[in-house]
Amino acid sequence: MNIKTLLPLDTSNIKFLLGKGGISFLFRMFGMGLSFYIIDLVSNAYNVDTYGNFSLVQSTILVLTMIFTLGIQNVLIINVATTNPDDYSAQLNILFKAIKLILFTSIIPIIVIYFFSKFIALNIFSKEILQHDFKNIALFLLPFLLHEIILYFFIARKKFISFGLFMFVLPNTFFILLVLICKKILIQNINVTLLYGLSFLITFLIEIIYIYKPFKIISNVISYKEIIKNALPMMTSGLLLLLLNTTNVFMLGIMSTSKSVGIYNASYKIGLLVLLVLASVNVIIGPKIAELFHKNKIAELKKIIHQSTYFTAIITLPIVLFLLVFNKDLLAILGSNYQEGSTVLTITIFASFFSAISGNVDQILNMSNNQNTLLRINLICLVINILLCYILIPKYDIVGAAIASMFSTVLMNLICNIYIKKKLGFFTFF
Repeated sequence: MNIKTLLPLDTSNIKFLLGKGGISFLFRMFGMGLSFYIIDLVSNAYNVDTYGNFSLVQSTILVLTMIFTLGIQNVLIINVATTNPDDYSAQLNILFKAIKLILFTSIIPIIVIYFFSKFIALNIFSKEILQHDFKNIALFLLPFLLHEIILYFFIARKKFISFGLFMFVLPNTFFILLVLICKKILIQNINVTLLYGLSFLITFLIEIIYIYKPFKIISNVISYKEIIKNALPMMTSGLLLLLLNTTNVFMLGIMSTSKSVGIYNASYKIGLLVLLVLASVNVIIGPKIAELFHKNKIAELKKIIHQSTYFTAIITLPIVLFLLVFNKDLLAILGSNYQEGSTVLTITIFASFFSAISGNVDQILNMSNNQNTLLRINLICLVINILLCYILIPKYDIVGAAIASMFSTVLMNLICNIYIKKKLGFFTFF
């Protein structure tokens, strides 16, 4: 892409990206800081193996959340973002219809996970110690799901400060406090997943109090059938994308040791710092893409996408250089064991930077009615990732998992860009 086409940048777009994107970025930075403190806290309060098992738990929760929220998050963005901004009653109607669906569909998974927790722990992960973790996941699955829905309600309403507070600050803060209290004062051997679930339950209760206002029921705002019809393809593609990022943790959990899982997950998380700017822009640009596409303003859509990719790449580059230079030093902060993940971190940095310079491909496809195409692309890349993990992990352990992740990430971004060019007439690359 010719940089001359980007300059001078549209003032309103730059103000939008710097203002809203900056807020999102700062919250993400703070959240990442808390998450790295959690790695250190859990590793020291318990041990590296416990953090490895906790990593499996977190990955499991992410996957379950993606499945059983049914993709309703993106439906909220499209439908709430296109309602009258002043009609809060209509927006709450959409939200509470979504919540009712989640209450209904979560019953079966909660029962299954709780009563089959021992089977999952022994037959999938070969770790009996995870049995109590899966029981706790079942007990707190509903707060996890509803918390996710409300977060996207904030995004749809462009309430990015509220989103940042409830996404990155409160759950992590409550979890840290609970771990510190229980380990230092009360109970020495309390299950860490129980504390994690309690932190989300507390956060969810505060969210409900925060958003609720009396409203009139509007029967024709959107039907349950419409929500499900539009949500399921987005859920499936989002789940596949999530699995691209978490399959490697699961495969290591099955094929390697808890220690390897912990080292890989910590290194991978540091490498994902490269995606902070892209993820921040993703949050704010989703409603904008939906709005411009549904108004058929393709030229304006192209402009803001190119400018957001340029903006993302320029700000991300210093982060990449910093992480490459201080690779081993950053891992050493977490403990000497984690320095074994140096190569994993390097590979993850390069893969993440490729995603950053490729642009917000998943959001563009989802918000432009191409969610079924994204689904197929993600499915192809997931299968390739699993095959590569199966081949590489026995030989190269955590490095093999990182190589598999990098290859599938690059492939996904390339295919998405080719399809966007075909359908919308432009590449999203920097």
